[in-house]
Amino acid sequence: MRVVLDTNVIIDATADHFSAQTKLIEAVIAGELTALATPAVLREYHRITGQLLTTPAQREQFEQLVAALENVSPGSVEVQIDDEEDRKIIAAALGGGATHLVTRDNHLLDIGEIDDLDMVTPQECWNSWLAARGESTEWQTWLNDLGIGS
Repeated sequence: MRVVLDTNVIIDATADHFSAQTKLIEAVIAGELTALATPAVLREYHRITGQLLTTPAQREQFEQLVAALENVSPGSVEVQIDDEEDRKIIAAALGGGATHLVTRDNHLLDIGEIDDLDMVTPQECWNSWLAARGESTEWQTWLNDLGIGS
């Protein structure tokens, strides 16, 4: 899977170390998941995280994430969007051939999809990634253990 992480996903990961967004970032750092960024997206990441990441551990994880990102050229965005600031995130996803744009931003989630690009929440992306690897989500495992899963 090729993904673009919206800035809000990176910020949210600092608040909950067991969240789907944290697991996605850890998978990117480990080289198991490909995350993409353009220079404009990287500038936004640095601008926002520079204000919000306060601990050395948070800054180190962020630097590891940035080092693991695949740099891509922006693609052409020909969709109507409510928030023009979101255009750079979509451009990165389209330019890099991403399958998923991971966000908590309702402006983006409301779009749903553009061509082969799905706008998804971190949990939806995590579940898709696990399924693509043939692994079960925690809920699927729990349901299977109860004898009611598929």
